[in-house]
Formats: sequence, structure tokens, C-alpha cells
Amino acid sequence: MIDESKLRHPLEWRYFVVAVLLNLAIVAAAVFVIAAAPDFLKAHPVLRKQIDLLSGLAIAAVLGIPLLALRRHVRVAEMRGRSVRLSKTQFGGVYEILEAQCRMLGMAQLPHLYITDKAIPQYSWAYSTGGRDYIVLNQNIVELDIAKLRDVIAFAIGSELGRIRLGHTSGWQEVLVTYVVAIPLIGNPLRQVRTFSRDRYAATLAPDGFRGLMISAIGRRLLDGVNVQEFLEQARTYEGKWVSATRFDDRTPPVLRRIQELQQTGFESFLPKAASGKAGSGG
Repeated sequence: MIDESKLRHPLEWRYFVVAVLLNLAIVAAAVFVIAAAPDFLKAHPVLRKQIDLLSGLAIAAVLGIPLLALRRHVRVAEMRGRSVRLSKTQFGGVYEILEAQCRMLGMAQLPHLYITDKAIPQYSWAYSTGGRDYIVLNQNIVELDIAKLRDVIAFAIGSELGRIRLGHTSGWQEVLVTYVVAIPLIGNPLRQVRTFSRDRYAATLAPDGFRGLMISAIGRRLLDGVNVQEFLEQARTYEGKWVSATRFDDRTPPVLRRIQELQQTGFESFLPKAASGKAGSGG
């Protein structure tokens, strides 16, 4: 059994509270535009057009929350229709990884596990709806010989189990930040810190899964050609004011920042043993 209390990034709840407050402010602004747009603005011919546009957007925003549950169900239905569900007899080697990690987390009910070619653009993703959890793997990280990419698969499944366990797939969290996460510069800090939390789950559930993190930098085709020690040295020297700016510019934190976060928060053992000392020396 794993102590999950240490796996959520310490800044995640703070960022979440700020995002919730901003989300409420957006909804309040939408209601104001719909119900109380100043008459002097409506009277101006140029601004009137903008008010009409804003009113339309505001109505869509207010109606978006009640429609969220419907959208979540449709999203899962589309995913299921474009994927193959795994079991002990359908890609059993991959399914065994899910079973083992769920035992480590004490999960009695396993998420449904799928492999897809088109349903998701990412290497993996997780959904929750109707009291059921789903994990989807992109076929790019799965081979008939499971051993070739077992570590990558394990990292991906561990990350998605983290997404589920952290509540990132829950309906109530999605409702509370639904508009903030749709605005890139405002929503990116929360997205990034959530990624750091999921990386902690993946590093814990798949301690030999470093290539599962590295694949996001180099892709599947060239993965085996990377000099890992040089890559970790690259992470050690990744710093500067423009690196800090990526906190707001990127939806997903750069891989080198994700490595740094793991180094700085006590997950150095996740790094390949031969290079862990060298990579950790610079923080």
C-alpha cells in the first residue's frame, strides 16, 4: 500500500482555489453582461455590437455548466466507440500492469482500460463518468511484445491512475474550473501543477518508468537512441527567466521541468540509477 498523501504537489490545492475564484468571477461577469449591461454602452453603435457578441458568449458560458454532464457522457461514449477494451485475455500483459498498480493503491474497482488509435491525441488519458473510471492508451506506446515498452506503459497507466485518484477527472472539479482551464494563460499554472502531481504517482507506481516521461520529449521512434545521462545533464542546466515564463505559456510543463520537479521534491530514485547523482547535483 502506498501513502498517497505525499503524492499531491503541495501547490496544487492553492492553485485550484485561485482557479475556482476566477471561475466564479467569470460566471458573475457573464451574468452581469447578460442582465445589466450599461445602457450607455448599448446606445453606442460600435460598442452595441460588442455587447451583443459578449452577451451571446455569456449565455453560452452560463448554459455550459448544466450541459457539462451530458458532454462528459458523450465524450466517454465516443472514446469507447473508437477503442479496444483490454482484459486478462485482450492484451493481458498490459492489463496485468493495471491490476498490479491498483493493488498498490488498494483500489477494489479497476478502471476500464482501452487502447485506441484515434480517440485521443495524447499517449494516455483518463475519464470518469457515471461512477465508472476509464483509462485510454494510445497505440503508439503499445507493442505486441509488451516487454519492449512495458516501462513506458507502466508510467502512462500510473499517471492516469493519479489523475483519477487526485480527482482531476471528477465532475465537481471540472465544473468548478471549467472556464478557467479554457483560457490558456490563466489556466496553464493549474494544468502544470496537476501534471507534477500525476508524475509523482507515475514515479511511485512505475519506479523503472523513466522512459515513459522521456518519450514526451523525443517520441516513440527515437526513444531507444537517447543518451540518458546527457539528457539528465540537459535537465540540470535548464534554467533562466524564460524557463520560468513557460509556467504561463505552456499547457503542459516541459519535460525538463518535470524532471527537475521530481528531483527537487524527493523523487530522485525515479531517475536511472547510473545517472541519478549527476542529474540531481544541480537541483
